[in-house]
Amino acid sequence: SRKMLKLPQCVAIEDALSKDDFAKFVIGDEAVNIPGTNAEYVKATARSKPVLAFGFALAVSEGRVTLEMLSAESKARLKAIVDAIFERLT
Repeated sequence: SRKMLKLPQCVAIEDALSKDDFAKFVIGDEAVNIPGTNAEYVKATARSKPVLAFGFALAVSEGRVTLEMLSAESKARLKAIVDAIFERLT
């Protein structure tokens, strides 16, 4: 049977990144004010999750966004997610 994995420290995948990293690397506007969670911001502004995800993935694959560019907060959240996935698979 398939099991869902609850992302640690995240309500939704958008919250894997800090607000600052999300604004800079996903939204593309460092001046964006995100009052709640990143997921709430995406919903409130009616942005397309697939389009945002594609743009971020493209930036990563082209080297315009690297792990080294992310904040310690984002790195810690991403590590917790990878660790949870690894634990599930082993």
